[in-house]
Amino acid sequence: MDTNGARHLAVRIAQQQHWELAPAVREGRQPASDPDRERLEALGEGCRIYATHVADGENGTTVERFLKTLVDDSWELAAFDERA
Repeated sequence: MDTNGARHLAVRIAQQQHWELAPAVREGRQPASDPDRERLEALGEGCRIYATHVADGENGTTVERFLKTLVDDSWELAAFDERA
């Protein structure tokens, strides 16, 4: 495995460990892996930030963002923000 592959694997492991902070994940009440992980942009303390870039033609690119926060024992959708 090259350094780029090792770095990608380390990031993926960190993302999974962060997802498993939720007791609901560990107990099987939420998916074992984040269904939105391909859109994951950043991890924070008790939060996960996601983004999708959507081409809008003449209006440029729109970035749709949302946030999941760890509430009690599960990940919950907390906010949605759309910016041009």
